[in-house]
Amino acid sequence: MFIAYYKPKTHIIEYRFGTERKSVSVGIQNTEILDEIKTNTAKFVNLIHMLDASYLRRIVNKLDELNINIITIHDGFCVPFSDVGLLINYANEAFKMDEGCGVFCDINKFRLLASNSIIV
Repeated sequence: MFIAYYKPKTHIIEYRFGTERKSVSVGIQNTEILDEIKTNTAKFVNLIHMLDASYLRRIVNKLDELNINIITIHDGFCVPFSDVGLLINYANEAFKMDEGCGVFCDINKFRLLASNSIIV
């Protein structure tokens, strides 16, 4: 997901209000000058949000298949107490990325990575 940010420039809009002539300055993006620092920072942040959303969706979809009610708030999960063990199990499974798409190379090299304290 590419989002480009451009350097701002000021555009002055002139108008008449009754007999008076007025102007207002408006900040707009200058699509000719790319703000590389802001764009590169956004790439990193958006990638992290994409991975986080993908992780959340895998957990919610799996629990939905099992008809387990789940509430999520950011990185927090709420399930019935009797289903906490299943949530931890599926959250650990969802953490493993599918490398078949060719985007995530060697992301699962720590295959023993797991957590018993996903819910705090």
